[in-house]
Amino acid sequence: MPNVLFLNARSSTSCNISSIPYADTHIDDALCFGVIEDGSTKLLNRALERYFGDNTSNNRLVLIVCPANSPIDDRRNDPPIHSFLATGALYDKARLSDFSPDQWCFHILKWALSGPKSEVDIQIVHKLDGNPVTRASGSCETTISHRGPERHLRNCVQSLLQQSHPTKITIGIDQKYECKRFLDDVKGNQFVQTYQIRPNPAGMYVVLHVLGNLSNADFIARQDSDDVSLPHRLSTLIDAANRTGCGLVGSHELQLHEVKRQVIPVRYPADVNNALKIAGAGHQALLPTTIVRRDVFERIGGFSTNRIFSLDVNFWLSASLHAKIINVDEFLYIRRRHSSSLTMRDDIGNFSPTRIKYRAERERHFNSIISGDMTFEESSLAISHRLAPVYFRNTESGTESEIFLDRPETFAAMTHAVL
Repeated sequence: MPNVLFLNARSSTSCNISSIPYADTHIDDALCFGVIEDGSTKLLNRALERYFGDNTSNNRLVLIVCPANSPIDDRRNDPPIHSFLATGALYDKARLSDFSPDQWCFHILKWALSGPKSEVDIQIVHKLDGNPVTRASGSCETTISHRGPERHLRNCVQSLLQQSHPTKITIGIDQKYECKRFLDDVKGNQFVQTYQIRPNPAGMYVVLHVLGNLSNADFIARQDSDDVSLPHRLSTLIDAANRTGCGLVGSHELQLHEVKRQVIPVRYPADVNNALKIAGAGHQALLPTTIVRRDVFERIGGFSTNRIFSLDVNFWLSASLHAKIINVDEFLYIRRRHSSSLTMRDDIGNFSPTRIKYRAERERHFNSIISGDMTFEESSLAISHRLAPVYFRNTESGTESEIFLDRPETFAAMTHAVL
């Protein structure tokens, strides 16, 4: 059982820390409390500094990930975490008294991400040094495909509006329900533009292909609509791209795994191109964590749209043939994994026969391209589109455009404001 810590919330230098049996717990709203595992005790002081860094949030949650090196060759799932510090007010809001302390981290993070509007300042500590100093420059647009609960989209967009580096947010709603309350909230917001797609579901790659082609930003960012970004995500990625000249930059992820009921740190290799040389096409990057330079997007040709799954991997594998790809050693992205996710479905999920078949073909073709035994155009990585047109309706102006996915000239008719 992890230790339960109670701290005086006045400042990080006047903390009265004690460990007491769970049966004796009583959490006062004015106290900072937390769970600390043995492996994360070395980060406790750093977490306290982050927690008490300012007094702007009454609902602060600092998640503590045990230190570890980035993998060399492929994605790595590290052991689930249990350590965090939080304001006492969150104890009752997340109903933690219903659970044992080893389950608190999962339930407090789930509560923080499940409301109609995020009220929690979430931060992550995973190493002794502080946040990297970033000097990000360049325009950014984040493209989002949404299908699912409106509250998830609301939290997703809020996390992007709170970024330290501004981004335009362009959303394609890929369902009949058009999220009217959300649209009312963002109406007139110069940073948010929304389209309704039909017929639906068209699939997220249709949305990402069209919106990416319309963007004139220096960097195009990705995010799934049920996930959230930490405030310095975009500034950190853009700064890394500018310093290194890389064409695509991602990060580690923290998974809220609602099926396993765990919070899982997932680390990615720092040098993706080198990892591909070592291990072949695998899981060296997660597209929703990334930004891509617009010129690299154009060289790739955007996304294929002939399937509704796995084409994100095709995209960054194709990018690796044109540009350097890296992952920064930071947790900047919190990813929700739930039973309705495409990756969890029985028919096309990660362990389904269909996905296994396409994964094997993709890896075989990528390795053949690298060895010179196959051209890109002959491979399954080549851009392929559905033939039927789709319709994008600007939800504010009501203007609807007929789009042929293999004919970019048809995209130009869409009403797409430029910041």
